[in-house]
Amino acid sequence: MVRIPIVQESEATGELARLYDEVRETFGTGFVPDVFKLVSTRPDFLRPLLAQYQAMFLGEVLRREITELIATVVPTTNAEFLEGVSVACAFNMVDRLADTLGLYELGQLNEA
Repeated sequence: MVRIPIVQESEATGELARLYDEVRETFGTGFVPDVFKLVSTRPDFLRPLLAQYQAMFLGEVLRREITELIATVVPTTNAEFLEGVSVACAFNMVDRLADTLGLYELGQLNEA
């Protein structure tokens, strides 16, 4: 049961439909991940959320190896099960893995 009202892709119109198209294009998926649908009733919230994801994954914020590691860790099946939690766990896991591999000490990564 969905407790947060969301707009499904087939129901999106106007600005929301354009943003959904941009999400699919940006991430190369045939669907809009649930994390973006959570703010679908507020396109003014979706716009900056999408911009943050684009900056993080397409910009120079994270190195390619890290974004690939996150993409490997975050599940992409079963309707993106608990996607927001998965992304947070993935970042934590990447941080632990980087620490374990000594990437911080090697100067290959900067601790935030």
